[in-house]
Amino acid sequence: MFSKLNQVEELNGQLDETAEGNTGVVSPSPLSSPISSPADQPEATMNNEPTQTPEIGPSTQPENIAPTPSATLTPGPTSDNVEKDDNSKGESTNSEEKSRNKKKIDASVTAKLGSLKSSCQATSNSLVKQIAGELSSNKDATLADIQSKYLSKVFSAESDCDAKFNELMSNAKSEYKAADLGDQAFPDWSSQYESAKAQARADALAVIADSIK
Repeated sequence: MFSKLNQVEELNGQLDETAEGNTGVVSPSPLSSPISSPADQPEATMNNEPTQTPEIGPSTQPENIAPTPSATLTPGPTSDNVEKDDNSKGESTNSEEKSRNKKKIDASVTAKLGSLKSSCQATSNSLVKQIAGELSSNKDATLADIQSKYLSKVFSAESDCDAKFNELMSNAKSEYKAADLGDQAFPDWSSQYESAKAQARADALAVIADSIK
């Protein structure tokens, strides 16, 4: 029996050597090594090469990548905003129109006031010349004579100029109201007129005083 077992082992050894020469894989002898279950053996790969474990290298993805900004949609104008813009444009246009109208009216009234002052000055000069001539030709003429003869004329001329000035201001007020400028102030027309009237009086008195000497 032992002889047969030896022969069997020798045959297995020859088969193993032949298999090793053909495949290059050393197979354990079935008699010399215990038979292990397939679950206990590692999974065989072609050419019995060891499984390569991939190396985990550093990520090539750059750090601190700034997020791509998303497009911001600008909301379109709402109906309220459009209405406000239209109102603003309308108010601006209205304000500009008022400014043009005011300049036009002011220029017209100022020109008329200039004409009125010239007319009143001419009337005053005429009266002053009459008074000066009376004093020069009549050495016996007294101040009472001059007053009784010319004072009423002086007052009448002054009153006429005042009435024309007041009419001019009344017309200017109406033009302001028609142009929707009622809340805006007049230029200094009143002070200009009063100043011109005071200067005319002073000039008249100076001429009369020279005639009395």
